[in-house]
Amino acid sequence: MNTFETKFGFYPTSKETFLKLKELHKWYWKTLYAFHRWFRWDRKQPQNRHGAEPSFYDLFILDKVWCRITQGQLHKHYKYFPKTVTDHGIIELYQQARRPSKEPVAVFSKETLERINELHTKLTDTVLCLRKDNKEIIKEAKVAS
Repeated sequence: MNTFETKFGFYPTSKETFLKLKELHKWYWKTLYAFHRWFRWDRKQPQNRHGAEPSFYDLFILDKVWCRITQGQLHKHYKYFPKTVTDHGIIELYQQARRPSKEPVAVFSKETLERINELHTKLTDTVLCLRKDNKEIIKEAKVAS
């Protein structure tokens, strides 16, 4: 397959795939922020937690413990997270797809395009479910008031 050429240069993917990558990239960062909001809530003792448990999108979350090591002034500090956030390579693909090149570039492989389409399908299913849940919650709140 040939590269995709525009007036700005050459791109490794079509506009439709780029838009899918852009949406995945946006939801990855939303998931990351929501996960850390949940982690701040989760690390407190149960009697000190206020409000409902924050939710996050599980597309980019793995049930695997993650340890981050930071260097303090005197010694290393270890921070343990009960879950792992992964980007599935979306950030790198998005950065490659958004910048034009002066020379023709290699297009994304079939496996990469299939992975992008699969993740995007899962994302749209998740977002639709979340929107339906939010509409039902809003309707219930209107009925209650």
